[in-house]
Amino acid sequence: MVNKKKIYKGVLGLLAVLVVLSVINATQFARVGAAYSYTVSNMGADVHFITCDGNPVDNTKPLLVSSANASYSISLGTWCPGTNKTFTAAFGIVNEEDYPITLVGVNVEGTGIVNMHIFAHSNKGKTCTIDKIVTDDASKRETNADAANQIAALWNGTLGASAKASGTWVLGAGDDNGATYDDNPAAGNNYNATWQGAGINAWKYDKVDDWGMSAGQTATNGTSDYVWIEICLQIPPGTVSSETAYTGTISFMFEASTEL
Repeated sequence: MVNKKKIYKGVLGLLAVLVVLSVINATQFARVGAAYSYTVSNMGADVHFITCDGNPVDNTKPLLVSSANASYSISLGTWCPGTNKTFTAAFGIVNEEDYPITLVGVNVEGTGIVNMHIFAHSNKGKTCTIDKIVTDDASKRETNADAANQIAALWNGTLGASAKASGTWVLGAGDDNGATYDDNPAAGNNYNATWQGAGINAWKYDKVDDWGMSAGQTATNGTSDYVWIEICLQIPPGTVSSETAYTGTISFMFEASTEL
């Protein structure tokens, strides 16, 4: 006759070992990771940033914040090897010049930047990373098939010395009003932004236009005076062996799109 008590004890002993191993693995996993924090600036134009995606480190704040309304910074969180994390609307950039300008590129310096991908794009709710490394849901992946020239690749860290991509984005003429951003400035389609005070010091995307309707989801290259910036971290397995703080600067560069 089979001794059921011995079997039960054996099963319970196995479960106990599995639980212990799970706890050990969870503890090790929590300790191994890298924190990505960068300062963000603009060069060559009168632009400002609007906040959108939330902060993975502090859920009371957006991803992008400003210190004393002087400089911007982003904390992308602490992530372990093999992690892919995408912020489809890390923030928006709004042109306040009274003429169109072109976002001609981005300069990224510091540590951890080989794992970073940066895009300017149209739809704040979709990812620019069109392969399945980010999402298996094709409806959540933005491609140029959605609308011509609606993705501009700005930085691809995996390319090493060639990480600076060749994508550009034209922002329409602005209105020198930080409280608005326009899908079509010529038509006067103003969307509202809300000022966030101490500890954030930036304008917030609030999805509402001048008529109280939800809008501002998408930007149009060459027409809208704003654009959404996606930041994607793709961290290969084994990249980080201990807790590391990656820091650096992300600078956006602009040129006038017309003769002045």
